[in-house]
Amino acid sequence: MAKKRKGKEKKKPAAEEGDDAVEEPVQRPGGDFEAARNLFRSGDFEGAVRALQGLVRKNPDNFEALALLASCHSFQGNYEEAVKCHEAAVKADPRDAQRWHGLASDLLNLGDVERAETAMREALKLDGKRGSSHYNMARIIARKGDYESALSSLRKAVELQPELRDSMTEQPDFAPLAEDDRFKQLASPKKDEFDYPFFERGEA
Repeated sequence: MAKKRKGKEKKKPAAEEGDDAVEEPVQRPGGDFEAARNLFRSGDFEGAVRALQGLVRKNPDNFEALALLASCHSFQGNYEEAVKCHEAAVKADPRDAQRWHGLASDLLNLGDVERAETAMREALKLDGKRGSSHYNMARIIARKGDYESALSSLRKAVELQPELRDSMTEQPDFAPLAEDDRFKQLASPKKDEFDYPFFERGEA
């Protein structure tokens, strides 16, 4: 005669159940995207790409997935794929300055200076207070040989984000400006930007 099971034994603890135990978290709204973002943050770009491509197949206008997918491709050096994702993202939401900025940056990585300038101008039109956008505009303009305009953009960039000075002298696009006194002045920190106080020498 078979033993009668107690009712409380019908439900096993989650730790003892099979793979179906993770079904609930996966079904949460945005769960797939959060999983992809965690993969991205951990440096598993290939895993993130696979997850995000699945989301984009389901919804080609998924702005968040497209934006993160573009970043994944960019980190991997797949700039052509990054540009395609950026373009799809700005089509889905043309008012997002960051995505225009990303598109411009990856077009610049591909050497497409003209399209990079067009995209960066869109980014600046939407948000002119991002120092990094002015900095990258300076890079674009410098590649075109317009050094006066490049210096003007750099001046605005360091005004908004003084820490951008740290990379100016190492940036190959600014090499033609290296001996310009105005460039040297922009690349040098001001006294009030040092992180330690200045003391007057006391009398002996």
